[in-house]
Amino acid sequence: MTRFVKLRGDEKVLIIRTDRIGDLVLTTPLFEALKIKYPQLKVTALVNDYARPILENNPFVDEVIIYSAADQNSLLNTLREKRFNVAILVYPRFRLAWLTYRAGIQVRIGTAYRWYSFFFTHKIHQHRKQVDKHELEYNLELLAPLGLKVQGILPSIFLSKSELQAVEQLWQRHGLRPEDLKVAIHPGGGRSSLRWSENNFAELAWKVSRDLGGKIILTGTESERSLTDQISRKLPSEVIDLIGKLNLRELAAALSRTNLIVTNSTGPMHMAAALGVKVVALFCPIKTASPVRWGPCGQGHQVLLPPVTPCHCSVDRCRRGNCMGLITIEEVFHRVEVALKSISTGAGKN
Repeated sequence: MTRFVKLRGDEKVLIIRTDRIGDLVLTTPLFEALKIKYPQLKVTALVNDYARPILENNPFVDEVIIYSAADQNSLLNTLREKRFNVAILVYPRFRLAWLTYRAGIQVRIGTAYRWYSFFFTHKIHQHRKQVDKHELEYNLELLAPLGLKVQGILPSIFLSKSELQAVEQLWQRHGLRPEDLKVAIHPGGGRSSLRWSENNFAELAWKVSRDLGGKIILTGTESERSLTDQISRKLPSEVIDLIGKLNLRELAAALSRTNLIVTNSTGPMHMAAALGVKVVALFCPIKTASPVRWGPCGQGHQVLLPPVTPCHCSVDRCRRGNCMGLITIEEVFHRVEVALKSISTGAGKN
């Protein structure tokens, strides 16, 4: 049975999510839900520095504190000085639970089944590894002790006018017109999911360019350069290669001005969906990486899985080698067509 906290409406609330980019994107509805219900709350985020840009320009976030595992004493002093009334540990880890306890935060909300859950004053009974709902739903459940039962709020990223203008200038420099079909290809990914091969992405990009007249935009980090060079070499027309050339905000702005992204399960997939861009996402069958929990939020997206049963393999040890190769180029291309058709006439991103 959930214990409720009655808020006045002017408290200081700390939301903690110190893991990856996609995880933080899927946490943004918590900020919005709190501010809609209690506009006078001061809502602060504790996040990793590399994910921090996701929250820039977000009207529902009052302040951002950068998490540093190397400077716990300084962080503890900061939390004490801020005098937070409530802490919500969306990413519960022992060190974070211990910090909120030592900081004297009166209400500490976390999950119930960890050995250090006794640090939480209000516990949510959920087993995320069971993968019976989406990560967004798991996140929103943490608002229950505050009397909030939230539905219908999707992740969001807020771009400035100047950021969007910069993208338009970028497209102009590459000779892209507003009416061009712009398809982003993001062949990389994190370590939580298996990836479709760069050869397949190259063949798909070539087919999209040839059969649909799509302008291919490659995105990723500089460390993923080896994946994208092969794609560039196989395309008959010029590729807009943005690998390693964009920071996180610039990537978000660029994605917002595409019609579609084809990607593995990764942070930019969630970014694109939060920006209203159609997604064709390739997922592996590892249960904890399932699209049931990690799929793109919103309507009109297409999700593909290899035709195998769900498994408990790891990224480093797939018993089939890499079953992602069982997803065919033809099938992905078909899903690209379906996703593009779901965009109403005149409603596509330019």
